[in-house]
Amino acid sequence: MLSTILATVLTLASFAPSAEAQSTTRIITQYQGSGCTGSSISCNQIRSGVCCGSNSRRFDSTRLTGPTARSTDEVFIYLPSGGSSTCGTFTQFIRGSRCVGEGPGGASGTRWYDQSLARRDVAEQSEEECQKPDELTFADGVSLDLTGLSDAEEEELFAFVDAGGESGDLPNHFVKFVKQMKPYQSHPSEEVRR
Repeated sequence: MLSTILATVLTLASFAPSAEAQSTTRIITQYQGSGCTGSSISCNQIRSGVCCGSNSRRFDSTRLTGPTARSTDEVFIYLPSGGSSTCGTFTQFIRGSRCVGEGPGGASGTRWYDQSLARRDVAEQSEEECQKPDELTFADGVSLDLTGLSDAEEEELFAFVDAGGESGDLPNHFVKFVKQMKPYQSHPSEEVRR
């Protein structure tokens, strides 16, 4: 009888998803303005413990979201370290999906953890896995897919946004990266026929 129960438990356990399969993803959005306003960059589908950051981009505020985001999620904010680490040096911790600010152009990376995972030392500079942002969204809602950009194009685009550039003034060579454009908008290079 005991061997039958043990065999059943082992069989059921073999169908249980692995810890990694149980791990969910979130969306980390980093905003140009304080209070989670203005243009933003996002790391979509980012796993627990992975840093969202770009060597050529700093941000003022950040928020963790996603359909599976929980109030117990731990969010860590990092400052530039001057080294090769994209995430930087740990500076601040919050729990949940609240907006958190680091001040004008202050932060360089964000990382989230599922609280149910083992504890970790966050005070040390991290050279762990990083994910570059895969989406830029202008304040008016127009978004661009960043996954096809070279490092030079990314730097140029971020400089354009930091200089106050808006989606309507987007240089022509970036138009092909537009994911979403509101129906009433057209790119300035397009002819308007009346």
